[in-house]
Amino acid sequence: MNIQVKTMQQLNRTATQILLKEIGIVDTLRFLSQFQVGTGDYTTERKQVFQGISVKDIMREIKAQESSSPSV
Repeated sequence: MNIQVKTMQQLNRTATQILLKEIGIVDTLRFLSQFQVGTGDYTTERKQVFQGISVKDIMREIKAQESSSPSV
């Protein structure tokens, strides 16, 4: 048995062609857009956003929001 491994470029091209054929251009673009690489440094941003806030503080805030929002 001879297995040929495609390059990532070949694999991406094949997968995109299949998506276009099966679900159309609009849904293909919607699907692919969720895999774009983000920017920034999440670790640094997270430290800045949550600086001085404990997990207990976060849980207290979540519970306060849950009790103040109307039941669905």
